Amino acid sequence: MHHAVPTGTAWTNGKDPVARQQRAIRTRARIIAAAGECFSESGYRATRVADVAERAGAALGTLLFHFPAKTDIANAVIEQQHRIVMEAATAVDEMNSPSGIQDIIVVSAKLANLISTNPVVRAGLRLSTESVEDLGISSAQPYLDWTRQCVQLLEKARAAGELAEGIDLEHFAEVINSAFTGTQFMSSAVSGSSDLPERLARLWPILFSQVVKADCTSESVQRLLDDHSTLIDAETPAEEEAASAIESGTAEAE
Repeated sequence: MHHAVPTGTAWTNGKDPVARQQRAIRTRARIIAAAGECFSESGYRATRVADVAERAGAALGTLLFHFPAKTDIANAVIEQQHRIVMEAATAVDEMNSPSGIQDIIVVSAKLANLISTNPVVRAGLRLSTESVEDLGISSAQPYLDWTRQCVQLLEKARAAGELAEGIDLEHFAEVINSAFTGTQFMSSAVSGSSDLPERLARLWPILFSQVVKADCTSESVQRLLDDHSTLIDAETPAEEEAASAIESGTAEAE
């Protein structure tokens, strides 16, 4: 004889598979956030799995259930960082701005804000450059991806008449990415990335002064950043999702 399970009650000895799945999502988000903090502070080799478990407030066995090896944790951080960065770029693209140069400035400001405020983004970038041999990944790929995206924005700028004649777009895109990366590394060394947005705001008027017809004075760049401050500061969907999962898990534990 079969008995119906009352609506809203757990089954299988109180183990609701949906509740288990939600707890697993929350635990995984908490571990990735903790790993982002550990890797951004200490790098891959100096960070122990036990360090991540302790920072996450999770039992070591629980962490290893979700991530059997340290490489799995690191790759999850890189994957989350890539998702956040791509969503940031998409948010700028959805502005539908007529100016490719403005798009470059705004997306770089949004990335700078992420780097200065989000440990997972900092950790993903650090892992992608410092730990390529440990993780078996290509350090070149993120730079190649951003160069391609920058070329697209420069094509938009050329179509809008914003560039001087004779500019090689791919070479200019590489210069822009090199300038951003160098500024990022210097900011990391000097201030822990906290002053990266200000450094970039000073970079663009100098870099663009001879090759861009659009108004790129310090005043116009600052005005552009002020006008788009809400977009620059807004969390990406991936950040909101992770924060919500962690907050739910914290509330559940209290």
